This record gives sequence, structure tokens and C-alpha cells, in this order.
Amino acid sequence: MKRLLIILSFLIPVTGKCYTPEIMYEWFSLGGGFIYSIEDQYTGLNGKINLPLGSHVKFVMQATLFPEQFQDPSKAYNEIRSKFNVEFTPVKIHNLYLTLQTGFDFGYWQRTFEIPHSTLGTNWKKDESMMFGGILNYDFHRFRAYIDYMYMPEVFSNHIGLGITMLFF
Repeated sequence: MKRLLIILSFLIPVTGKCYTPEIMYEWFSLGGGFIYSIEDQYTGLNGKINLPLGSHVKFVMQATLFPEQFQDPSKAYNEIRSKFNVEFTPVKIHNLYLTLQTGFDFGYWQRTFEIPHSTLGTNWKKDESMMFGGILNYDFHRFRAYIDYMYMPEVFSNHIGLGITMLFF
């Protein structure tokens, strides 16, 4: 009898129906797109890594490049920016939702033209600022389209971005 119980205790779990649970949340996501600087009036490239901290909160690392090739050659700049921010989603209606973001923005920029009688030269300059903004997202399958707005008050800059993110489950 003891032997039969031992055999049954091994056979029942093995012969039971095995299934893979469906995961309904993302582990992380990678995204990219175009970004436009309103004050400087030039276009750049933006990349993001999103790491969910909960059902409505994400930690986001962003890198932005504004190359001089995307600008007017007579007043071109090279600019590299990085952002570390937290996104909070207060409103979600089906696949469309609004996200608020805040964080830190760090940047380096370099002028590629000379200004007569200027002592600044063309060396790389560093600046930093707090960053505030909002994002309008639309999810479809494993992708997310987004339009985002970022305001950096200490560097007097506003950025508007348009891109797509791939979700990893």
C-alpha cells in the first residue's frame, strides 16, 4: 500500500495537464524614433529602454543625438543628451493611454561654426536640467507607438518625439 501511494504521488503530477501561463505584462521594451527640438529647430534620433517597476510605473533610460547633418550648415550644432526618468500611467482606455514623466536630463553640445569675436570657441559644453513631460501611447500586439513631449526648464528646451517601441514579454 505504501509503495502504491509513492508511485501514484509521482505519476499524478507527471500525467497532469501541463501548460504555459500567458504573461500579460512586459519585462522590458526597446524603442526609438525621431525627436524635434522646438527652440533650436532641428531634428534628432532618440532611443529608449523601458524597465517596468510595477503595473503603472516604469524607469526609462533615453539617449538622444542631434547630428549636424540634420541641420542648417550655417548654424549647426552637435548635441548628445541622456535622460533618466520615471513614467507614471494615470489614465488607460483600452490600448490608448496617457503617461506622465519626470526625471533628469544631461547633455553635451558643440557648435560647428565660429562666431566672430566670441571666446566660447567650438569646445563641447555640458548642461543638465530636470525634465518634465507627457506621452500619448497606443499598444498593438508587441509594439507601442508613442508621441512624447519633454520640457527641460534649466536649458530652456522643449522636445517633441515620435517613435515606436518593441515590447518583450
